[in-house]
Amino acid sequence: MSINSSGFKEIASVSLKKGKYVYEFSPRKPGTYVFKATCISVQNKVLAESEQKTLTVLAKAPKEKIKPKITIMISKNRVNVKESVTVSGTVSPPSLKVNVIIVINGPEGTFTHTVTPSNGQFSFTFRPPVKGALTIYAKIEETDKVESANSNTVTLTVEEKKCIIATVAFGSEISPEVSFLRHFRNDYILTTFAGRSFYVAFDAFYYSWSPYVARAIRDSEPAKAIIRLLIYPLIGILKLTALLSLPLFSFSPEVASIVAGFIASTLIGAIYFTPIAYIITRIIKRHKINIRKTAIFSLIAIISSLLVTGLGILSQNEILTATSTSIYVITLVSFSALAIQHFLKKMLNIRELSRKVLFIFL
Repeated sequence: MSINSSGFKEIASVSLKKGKYVYEFSPRKPGTYVFKATCISVQNKVLAESEQKTLTVLAKAPKEKIKPKITIMISKNRVNVKESVTVSGTVSPPSLKVNVIIVINGPEGTFTHTVTPSNGQFSFTFRPPVKGALTIYAKIEETDKVESANSNTVTLTVEEKKCIIATVAFGSEISPEVSFLRHFRNDYILTTFAGRSFYVAFDAFYYSWSPYVARAIRDSEPAKAIIRLLIYPLIGILKLTALLSLPLFSFSPEVASIVAGFIASTLIGAIYFTPIAYIITRIIKRHKINIRKTAIFSLIAIISSLLVTGLGILSQNEILTATSTSIYVITLVSFSALAIQHFLKKMLNIRELSRKVLFIFL
């Protein structure tokens, strides 16, 4: 046999059977193979030689790579800063074993995250840290079996939650007062799961009526002045809350957010809701409702909501945590207001008693 015009070399020796012979040959690499057979006597003399036969062996055709298709979508097109958004998508064919790289381009640069599809589906949840426009797409990188592929591109608008009433009252969302309220919310409370869960319920409540109040006071300077007077104590409360709870954020952010909720709710109840508590106690007295039992019930509700909040944090259940933290805050506000009202009433009774005693002696 001769390979690619090289000299002939013996590759095998076979015996004749009834004047015939057979030899099987399997080429291991591409090229031009020339074969001929020679009949040799026992004395090693050439008796006959066949005509030459040529075999051309081609290189093995490379296996065609799979051409995948990938599509993505997002759970929301518009979100607030640090609000969760989920990127989900599909890969075709579903049985394809590849990694999907999710690419997020935003104000702070490019961020990537790699996921592995299951049955052709994948998802990734993140919380945008700053406001701005994000463009998101997914891609599959080329391998020896799969071609590269890019998905469609989706756009996500990230907005910053505004303290609507405070912004209108102080004239600008960059005023020191509004900036502090936003800073305390975004940089402390919303960095925790408990805080984010609470704001799910709080935002639904606050933004359901605050735009109407903001529109009502927008063109009235006296109304703005009244709102500013009402907000100043809140700013003081939140500054004190931040001062007392800040050291805990480095130790345990979740515990710190719950402590911050306790301080802020207690002070808000004492300052803003004590007058309402006075009216309620008057109604309760008229209907002969036991205030002591009401206080005990409030304490049980506070402790129970704390336990459920802990369970919600451990299980990362947003609905459970949002419900329990809302009950925790509302109960604290109510209990604080009732307690302060009861304390002031006792003080007034003592003062009145002192006056009567003094009158008797005089």
